[in-house]
Amino acid sequence: MNILIAAAAAVIFYIALCCTMNRYFETGIKLPGSLIYSEKNITIICAAEAVISCTGLYFGTDSNSFFRLILFYVLCIFLAAAALIDIKKRIIPNRLVFILFCVWILYIVIMIIISSGNGVSELINSITGAVFSMFVFGIGYLLMKNKLGGGDVKLTVVMGLILTGDAIFGALMYALVLSLIFAAIALISKKMTIKDSMPFAPFLFLGTAAAIAVM
Repeated sequence: MNILIAAAAAVIFYIALCCTMNRYFETGIKLPGSLIYSEKNITIICAAEAVISCTGLYFGTDSNSFFRLILFYVLCIFLAAAALIDIKKRIIPNRLVFILFCVWILYIVIMIIISSGNGVSELINSITGAVFSMFVFGIGYLLMKNKLGGGDVKLTVVMGLILTGDAIFGALMYALVLSLIFAAIALISKKMTIKDSMPFAPFLFLGTAAAIAVM
């Protein structure tokens, strides 16, 4: 049953992501074309991200409440969208980060209403995760202004709020390791030089999916 739910979630994820990409890059949803993005490589990435996210969520379901699972699902969708936009435009829209922040606030309000004790504990844990992200990536931004953008810092802070102190360390660690591996391969194969920058949001997405899977 869980596999069927994960599969259905992956299909919904894929459709939502393709529609979002059409909306963002083509300023309008064009049916039925919105279900398959106009660029084949982006469509393939959308499908792959849907599978990766829902696989991570499937393996991470045992340790999460229903509302927390939904929050992680939404986070993965937003990170996937951020990854695709970052690949194409080298930017992470502030609007995307702000909407994700509002989703987290809604989640905290629901948790406090349902269980005030757990809600307050969740809030404290979220703030811990955000402070950790701000500290790590704030320093990184100051040291590597040409390599790390402000959008990456804002996104990781909201990631910290959602993943809390329980998972944000793992998500960022996986993201950094994967980005270093990718950069090393790209440098060795001469696909990029030491002066080039690369989008970091895709690695944040992969790192988050991996962190959720092992929770």
